[in-house]
Amino acid sequence: MGKTLAIYEYTKKINNFPPIRVHLSRADSDSFVENVPELNFQNNTENSQIFHFDIGSAIRGSLQHLLFSFFILGRVKGKNSHVRNRMKSNSYFIEVPSSNNLSTENSHLNCFILNLFPDFDVPPSPKICLDLLISRKNHKYKNLIDLDQYQSKEFQNVCLFLIHYQNRTFRQFDKLLKTKQLSETECLNILLKYCQNTDPTWSYLANFWKFLSCQVEQYLESPYCSLESIFPDEYSGMSEFVVRFLLRTSQDFAA
Repeated sequence: MGKTLAIYEYTKKINNFPPIRVHLSRADSDSFVENVPELNFQNNTENSQIFHFDIGSAIRGSLQHLLFSFFILGRVKGKNSHVRNRMKSNSYFIEVPSSNNLSTENSHLNCFILNLFPDFDVPPSPKICLDLLISRKNHKYKNLIDLDQYQSKEFQNVCLFLIHYQNRTFRQFDKLLKTKQLSETECLNILLKYCQNTDPTWSYLANFWKFLSCQVEQYLESPYCSLESIFPDEYSGMSEFVVRFLLRTSQDFAA
């Protein structure tokens, strides 16, 4: 589970509303005021909101000054005297890139003010998680994969379909559905093999399998995809072509 997905799951424990995501590519007051919506709520817990500040690795400007103004001083003032106030009733999550992924010119993201806030670690990339699962090394994470997602029928079916595609038995996939749950290692391994990205993020992988899940469902329901089994000579290779196309569109969608 990546940082964005971890924040989304964590906020579900606070209330049933998804967080308001604010992507910050520039660390200046005008950009902040423009991107953060103005909410005309009273400062009370009944109207509390959750904000998710997604800070890109290529952000320009003084992030430290911006965060200090909003979280310590309590407000950011932009042009035309527009103001965004920090409200005590709201909850704020700040997503920052891993320090391992920062280049020298982006070292300003390691600002001291972030050390003043409580933080929590999320599992590393899917590729590293797969290595941890295979090696069975001890790690500090409670779960390497989001369990609700991993145990879902859609997720399991996509991984199972890809395994049958790999074994060239996908034409009988609807007849080969089994109740046995694939392991986390099996699922991650097959998804990483076919997502066409050597080191994808969790968001990329989620976009890939969710889009492919919809595609596979329509594929199985289409009467045209069963023509090859009925007329093998006339429609030889059609199923293979369709599945390759589904994979390619899912890879493009995830990018």
